[in-house]
Amino acid sequence: MKIVYPEKLKEAEITLMNRGVSEDELISRASTFLKEKVFALAKGNAKILSVAGAGNNGCDVLECALMLDGYDVSVYLVGEKRNEGNGARVKRLKDKSVKFVDGVT
Repeated sequence: MKIVYPEKLKEAEITLMNRGVSEDELISRASTFLKEKVFALAKGNAKILSVAGAGNNGCDVLECALMLDGYDVSVYLVGEKRNEGNGARVKRLKDKSVKFVDGVT
């Protein structure tokens, strides 16, 4: 596993976006990577809790949750203020009747 610190990750994102890669494409790439890790680690009847912040990293998590058909997925939202992409994904998850939890115990 390789550790990438936030400053370096931001630099990489800016470089990719300057080369024409859209923010949605970056989110798609990250969420697909997460989905593949979940598929590799989770058993068929696993319960998945997706913990998503209010920013673009939260978008990655929420987009991944949208991809986890066949799993018992719940979403825990951290923070109050949501960016536009985050809010849109929350709406799509609610439209799919994905469960949202208010607290984790």
